Amino acid sequence: MAVIIAHLAGGAELGLLDQLVIALVISRVLYWLCVLADWAPVRALVWFVGIGLFVVSA
Repeated sequence: MAVIIAHLAGGAELGLLDQLVIALVISRVLYWLCVLADWAPVRALVWFVGIGLFVVSA
């Protein structure tokens, strides 16, 4: 959603947005893998990376 808003707000190149979306999806998958493996410290780090990507893409 934030990527769509960033594109519509203007200024963001589509290639960069594609890369951010891919990185965001990967971070979300890694987050759930950390949840399933019960790796709390790594899970927190992955969560912060995902939030950072979300904020950057907006």
